[in-house]
Amino acid sequence: MATQNNPNFQAIKDAITESIRKDGLPTDLLALVRSKTRSPEAYLAWTQNNLLQKINSPPAKLPAADALTKIQSLPANFTNLQAIMAFTDALNNNSVPIPLFQSTTTQYLVVVKAGALSLSVPPIIVSSLHQTDVEVDNRTKVHPFFCSLTHPSSTTLPKYVYPVGQLYHKPSTGDELAETNYAVVIDVLGQDHGIWLVWNRRGFSAEADDEVVTDPAKEKSLFIGLDATKNFEAVQVAGKLSEWKLGADRASFEGNARRAKVEGEIVVGVAKVEELGRVLPGAGVVDWGLEGRGRKRRGY
Repeated sequence: MATQNNPNFQAIKDAITESIRKDGLPTDLLALVRSKTRSPEAYLAWTQNNLLQKINSPPAKLPAADALTKIQSLPANFTNLQAIMAFTDALNNNSVPIPLFQSTTTQYLVVVKAGALSLSVPPIIVSSLHQTDVEVDNRTKVHPFFCSLTHPSSTTLPKYVYPVGQLYHKPSTGDELAETNYAVVIDVLGQDHGIWLVWNRRGFSAEADDEVVTDPAKEKSLFIGLDATKNFEAVQVAGKLSEWKLGADRASFEGNARRAKVEGEIVVGVAKVEELGRVLPGAGVVDWGLEGRGRKRRGY
């Protein structure tokens, strides 16, 4: 039977003590571990299930206020792909849900994540590496973060948007989040960079492992009391990105939504850098290369 007199036990104890010292943990933690077991085997099992799990726990997510500050700084970087990529890496799925607005009964929050808005028509993908630069450029040069929105009659809908994340809601007195089909987007070109909700008609269903097309008019209304009981294809949340305040009430959203709403299907497409560069100088330059072997190509 293995006991603390076993010579291997001292080696195990010394190894764990050294590990604790290197990780900057208090050395008296070793006494706590030893108090839980009397054999080397049980000692290791308890360490694996308790100590190491705590050491390797995931880092805390970015608080809502800090995430919102980063989001509100985005427009200054809309022509800087590296800055947008850094934002994406830092916040996508790494921040807590950010309050967008609320009523007395419901909170509406933004979960920052990529893929919140699906393309109506998938982009053309070039499979051959032997085509000329001109051929590749003409077929693949699209902005990696922006989407274009097209509607047959709307004059208020933003032309280019940056999808920040997906809208969720929960009861004011509860904790369980429920997802919606709305993507939260920022107007790229507008001077004030307004915030919009755009219905994501072509979402992905993990259960079905496939794309699922949903018509907002046929789904239960998320904003009962706002123009009867129907969902809109797109509604404006705020005319200015700077107006996004934590704890904003639903009344301000309803005022904006009644002034700027869109019915009828919106086509979500890629943002072609050649066209984008004409209206947003600098945004037509895209670095497509990977580190160490890429190069810059101009889109205008």
